[in-house]
Amino acid sequence: MYYEQGLRQTEISSRLHLSASKVSRLLKKAASTGVVRTVVSLPAGVHAELEEQLERAYGLDEVVVTDARGSHEQVLSSLGAAGAAYLENSLTTGCVLGVSAWSESLMRVAQALPRLANAAVDEVVQLDGGAGHAAAQIEASQMLGLFATKMGAKPVVIPAPGVATNRTVHDALTDDPSVVEAMSRWRAVTVALVSVGSLSSSTLVRPGGTYASAHDLAELEEAGAVGDVCFRFFDAEGQAIRSAFDDRVIGMDLDQLRKIPRRIAVCGGSEKIEAIMSALRGGLASVLITDLGVAESLAAGDVG
Repeated sequence: MYYEQGLRQTEISSRLHLSASKVSRLLKKAASTGVVRTVVSLPAGVHAELEEQLERAYGLDEVVVTDARGSHEQVLSSLGAAGAAYLENSLTTGCVLGVSAWSESLMRVAQALPRLANAAVDEVVQLDGGAGHAAAQIEASQMLGLFATKMGAKPVVIPAPGVATNRTVHDALTDDPSVVEAMSRWRAVTVALVSVGSLSSSTLVRPGGTYASAHDLAELEEAGAVGDVCFRFFDAEGQAIRSAFDDRVIGMDLDQLRKIPRRIAVCGGSEKIEAIMSALRGGLASVLITDLGVAESLAAGDVG
């Protein structure tokens, strides 16, 4: 009567001449003895069990798995939509959001993010400089500006490249008052929004005037680098790689990143599985937003 016919407990009580409390007790007993069982049927595209498995396996606070798989380009749209939805529903008042300077995934998040009616974010702070050449720095500033505009927040831009040409230039830039002031806001960041790059797919190794030379890449690979966050390369256990290249980076280091209370990594694509797994091992993210193909590989412990 209750479960199949949809009758209320008062109606059942009247029809069967039982007290309401008796009906309630019988229904509870039916559930406890297994006469009645509850089955939750998830809609297509929802992967709650896989998300919970990854949360337990990697000590994450939350995982969002998008219903897509394949190369980075194939999953970009799904990552952007999922990242935007997560930010819209999870940012709290007074938040200071730190954003890594450039990522295709994060740009898709910024583009998909609706204009937030109730501004929860006070500042959007750049966590590293632009990738190097002028076009990359412009793109990085535009992405940060888009986040700030959508969130009604104050943008804080680092007026410097992400990687200096040499250590002397690095030291000069990081002594500049405008750069020092921008970097000082890192201490206020409560939520970091980053992506994970693999050694082969990093923006630093693309043509166009970036400052990663063949020697840099060879040195990083020999040192065991598998991926980067904010141009800071790490090994298979997610630990920082010390190198001459690292000494030229103008950006938050991995130890500083780990101190941020909530660290959201939006990343996916079959070519990044090893880098993402290593970043999770190193505690570089507390929240992961990724695609189904990567999630399944992470659950299996398979780097491909």
